Amino acid sequence: MTPAVGNKIREARDVSDILMDVPQPPPFWMINDSALVARVRDAKGVVFIGLKAPTSPRVMETVRLLPSRKRPGTLIPMGTRSGISAEEIRAAVAALQRQGVKILKYYATMGTVLAEVDPELSPKLRASVFVDYISPNTPTYPVN
Repeated sequence: MTPAVGNKIREARDVSDILMDVPQPPPFWMINDSALVARVRDAKGVVFIGLKAPTSPRVMETVRLLPSRKRPGTLIPMGTRSGISAEEIRAAVAALQRQGVKILKYYATMGTVLAEVDPELSPKLRASVFVDYISPNTPTYPVN
């Protein structure tokens, strides 16, 4: 981790709940370990990792249909990324680093990091109590 990224994480602030679009059906790599490993390998190990508090649900566990703001009369699948405290952010980053994750960038408004990981470890990382989601950093992904 660069000193600048380390400073951003040390200065992290609490992040509130965030309502976000959720692809339905989810891409296969979101639900299948071997597909996740392949997609992370395609991304050369670079992923976005949504951080979460150990007791918070993952965004995929909160999906519900809500009215679209862009298309009135249409319902779209949305989930809630639970808020996370600054202390929990620092604990999540420390836990990821202990597992060999290299933090490349921290996105303060989302409580998300851009990181480099060993593709083979991505399913284990996804299962961590500190990880909401892992998304390979690829230009596009096919939905199933």
